[in-house]
Amino acid sequence: MNNILRVIGGLFAGLLIKLTGLTALRVRLPEGIAISNLQIDYCITVVNNIKNALNSDLAAEPASLLAGPADERMRKMIEEALPGILSGLTFTADNQPAGNRDLLSGPLDKIKSAADADKDHLYHTLAARLMTVVSEGRVNWSEAVSIIEIYFKQIFNKQ
Repeated sequence: MNNILRVIGGLFAGLLIKLTGLTALRVRLPEGIAISNLQIDYCITVVNNIKNALNSDLAAEPASLLAGPADERMRKMIEEALPGILSGLTFTADNQPAGNRDLLSGPLDKIKSAADADKDHLYHTLAARLMTVVSEGRVNWSEAVSIIEIYFKQIFNKQ
């Protein structure tokens, strides 16, 4: 009976998406975690933008990495934090030239040449760090990592 209800629910959800045009999926979080689905979606989008930029042969422009469903305030928070986060995660903080483009190019080049398993770990860590930034400290590291796990179980694995 549960399987039949799941199939009916899945069909109904698919029909609803087609009729409304809404494609954003909601992450069901435990009570007390202070982050919105919009913030989660944007952090995941930025990480995916970085992954896509690294998988292409074109140079990544900072503005293209920040494209996605965000208000200007959230975008600015990520824009200011991203060079420091990437430099810290790739251990390139001490050898970066001045300028926003240059602040991103060193860490992105280092990520591009990393092993795939290391890239996956870095993307996971980057998403969690971005969530702590956009939540303005209301989400701690442990909660951010949990949110990533919940996202992948509820959303990513079902796509």
